[in-house]
Amino acid sequence: MAGPEEPKEVKVKKEPYSDASSSYWAPGWNWERWSHPEVEFDETSREEIDKMRLGILEVLGEDQYEEMTGYLYRQHTLWQDKKMVAEGVPPPEYKQPDFIKRWKQWHGGGEVGFVTFRTALYDDEAKWNTCKERLSRILSLSFDRVVRWHRWHEYEEITEARPKFKLHWIEDKSLEGADAEALRARYLQLRERKELPRSMDHTMFFCASPQAVESVLSLEDEDDFPTVESKYWRNDAPFLLAVMEWEQVDPHGEEEPYDPDDPHDERNWYKPVFKVPAEIVWSELWLYEDSSIGEPTRMTRNVKGSAELGGWLPKIFDGQEQLEMWWGMGPTPQSLKRRARLRGLR
Repeated sequence: MAGPEEPKEVKVKKEPYSDASSSYWAPGWNWERWSHPEVEFDETSREEIDKMRLGILEVLGEDQYEEMTGYLYRQHTLWQDKKMVAEGVPPPEYKQPDFIKRWKQWHGGGEVGFVTFRTALYDDEAKWNTCKERLSRILSLSFDRVVRWHRWHEYEEITEARPKFKLHWIEDKSLEGADAEALRARYLQLRERKELPRSMDHTMFFCASPQAVESVLSLEDEDDFPTVESKYWRNDAPFLLAVMEWEQVDPHGEEEPYDPDDPHDERNWYKPVFKVPAEIVWSELWLYEDSSIGEPTRMTRNVKGSAELGGWLPKIFDGQEQLEMWWGMGPTPQSLKRRARLRGLR
């Protein structure tokens, strides 16, 4: 096994907590001491520790308190891993991520990806090139996270995989401002002409729309860019629009009439256009789409549809969880909290 590498510099964003994050600190205590990875409580009474914990809970509230504990866990893990690298501890044994396994087993290590239409910035090539460069960087986070899991050691298979995952760009000035209908027609035309790369002939494609491009170009400084430490389920991540090849689907056929007012009708779960964070395109969306795991109605049940490209969208029902972006098929923080409440754990 190869020896450990020096960890790439991790940009540490501004500390989100401070002494003001608690209404009480015991003598000699403050946020810096409380949050230190090697904090020792041996000389502090249990009563004082509990008072400080309750002081933090009082200021932050239950939800933000949970976020704080998650933040400390991530920071302590980062600190510990850096320490292990500095001490020369070898990286963990390679654990192949699911999307790499799929790529190897089903595509033999060849090129894979998505067809992506450009519908913006045809009047400013410099800005467009900046957008593409940033997108490339953000898309690479799927691989960078694997490297991070292995304490910043990049195994050969990850290096091999990086250039094989691609966006197949369709750039044509006639597509400027194109709506979903026009893009679907162009996609079908590419398929009929056999101009789609076989490994990219999916039931969906991407669109770099004006709003998507703005989400990338609006990253004003280095701290704004997502990193391997960024949390999932954010509403402000840079994104691409995923466009399903069909505007509507009918998984049950004519024997079951469509009811647009029924929240349990799967056809009302289907969003033909939705936002996908660029950082999880390969590790989450490509894996799900290429594996053909489930019905598209179930895939988009909990994500908001995007109206930017026009076309049909189902109504949103009261109490229905609708995320701003599609972050994968795993349970959301909100759903985990609901389950905990139902089990009487909260």
